[in-house]
Amino acid sequence: MVSKSFNLHNGRRGSALAVRIISYGDCSKIVRISTDGTLEVSLKVAKGEEEANSALIQYLSRILNASKDNLEIIAGQTGRDKLVSVFDIDPSVVQEKLTSEKSKDLA
Repeated sequence: MVSKSFNLHNGRRGSALAVRIISYGDCSKIVRISTDGTLEVSLKVAKGEEEANSALIQYLSRILNASKDNLEIIAGQTGRDKLVSVFDIDPSVVQEKLTSEKSKDLA
């Protein structure tokens, strides 16, 4: 009899965010939310992959009022385009908070 392998999942629920880093500026802010839902973000950080990733997680953590442990870059660690998992926060809450943050930047 052949043994089947299986994978366990951690069961955490949340959402995924497509993020594009568009610049490294004097402040971190959402520059635009594109029609496909991608967040275009400017980060206050010197140009560098590791620093940018850390700054992005810190920025999103502040906006979402979430622990950094609930955010994870799951794709795009070395590029400008990233996929970020947000765990244990309802997707509608994430969308509301991101939209509200973008509205503040327009004021």
